[in-house]
Amino acid sequence: MRKNSISVNFRIFALISGAVCLAYCLLFRPISHEAQGDFPAYLDLARQIFNMPGATDTDLSHRSPLYSIVLGLFLLVFGEPHYLTALLVLQYALIFASSILIYRITRRLTESNMAAMIAGLAGIFNLTVIFFGFMILSETLALFLFTLMAWLLLRHSHAGSPWLIMLAGLTAGMLILTRFNMIGIPVVVVAMVVVAAAVDGRRMRLSRVSGGIVLFIAGVVFITGLWALRNYIIFDRFELIPKHHTGQRWGVPATIDENNTVGAEYKEVYEIFLRTRQELLEKENQKVYRKSSLLEHGLIRKINDSFRPEVSGYFMYRDAEDELLALYGLEKNPESVRILNEKLKPYYEEIAKQNRGKINRLRVYSFLYSFKHISPTLPMEEPVNLNVLPSFILKAFKILFILMVVLTYSGSVVHIIWMISRRGRLREALPWLIMYGLIWYFPLANTYANVLGDANRFRYPADILITGLFISLIFLVRQMIFTRNERTATVD
Repeated sequence: MRKNSISVNFRIFALISGAVCLAYCLLFRPISHEAQGDFPAYLDLARQIFNMPGATDTDLSHRSPLYSIVLGLFLLVFGEPHYLTALLVLQYALIFASSILIYRITRRLTESNMAAMIAGLAGIFNLTVIFFGFMILSETLALFLFTLMAWLLLRHSHAGSPWLIMLAGLTAGMLILTRFNMIGIPVVVVAMVVVAAAVDGRRMRLSRVSGGIVLFIAGVVFITGLWALRNYIIFDRFELIPKHHTGQRWGVPATIDENNTVGAEYKEVYEIFLRTRQELLEKENQKVYRKSSLLEHGLIRKINDSFRPEVSGYFMYRDAEDELLALYGLEKNPESVRILNEKLKPYYEEIAKQNRGKINRLRVYSFLYSFKHISPTLPMEEPVNLNVLPSFILKAFKILFILMVVLTYSGSVVHIIWMISRRGRLREALPWLIMYGLIWYFPLANTYANVLGDANRFRYPADILITGLFISLIFLVRQMIFTRNERTATVD
């Protein structure tokens, strides 16, 4: 009877979720966002991979390729401009699949149909999830692959199937090829398993643990190795991400100011960066915030500005690059960019030494920014898609989601401490440890990298999982309270 009940609940949820995603496909139009964002680069890489007309000779090996492969396939099959509509349908299908997965994850963690239903619906009605569904960007694909990997790891922690852990590794590899900032995810997964095994070694056989780790890593290496092999064939370097594509050139420039001192060799470089910084500051002062922004409120803006760098290091380097190349007599091509950054490496190192305090503050900012919500609207004047919603709805959603994210991360720390204190049952806690490790990867990785101000965007693939864990924690606390009350009543 219970099994039938679960099946009925799941079917009801799947029907609702499918209907909602179908409505999204009918209501919204795809937004390629050609004027800004990463779409042009994804499209260019797609044309390069499939040798299409319009491809440039720009070295885009630093760009995660999987979404571009999907983009290229859809462009070949559906043609212009229909491929964008087809991609929108695919992305909402992936959102539907992600909602099913989070239903399953929450159901397994809590053994509650109600918790699973709430988590799944909360994910499907998340405004930012809806937002990225009509954006032709890699976020939705990353959301699906991240959630699928979490589900496979969760299943493996219960069943111990070698096929599940291998599939999880292959999925993790595809996730890395979707967004390169996920490159540390396999380390997190292995670390959580090793921690659990070390603390609770009596119950977790070493052969099983080591075998699972090998299969997982093998899956990751196989998928990512294909792209590294492609880079070797084309660029004569067997690497996943080009060495010159580092955070140093994007993080350090954000700390440059008039108080730095440099040698004569880099005086002109320093002056170029200062001019670029001034131009960006003038643009920043003219910036108009989106209608859903919370930064228009005095206290919030003060807190943000106390940690936020005055200008983005990414934009500083981007805007200065042409002038820097000209300074060294270099043409704008991939090899020249590589040479330029090798020449500037000692300069970045010297600035980083002088601005160590600013660098550390940038790390703190990146950590805090990881918990900030992403605005689910576009800075467009025309009323399109979610832009038609009233400002108060967008702000309320953002505030509620920020609170949920903060509470989930805080609750995860308390829960981990509680589980470790009950070390005799840590094997049963392994699924939770893996899930928590996956969500904590983002603020910690962003803190280490300290390169970009929009670090919260990199957290987005975990948003549905965070929602599921939030609901799971609420039901876990509820269950503990009810159990304690029942014990008290029995004693009395």
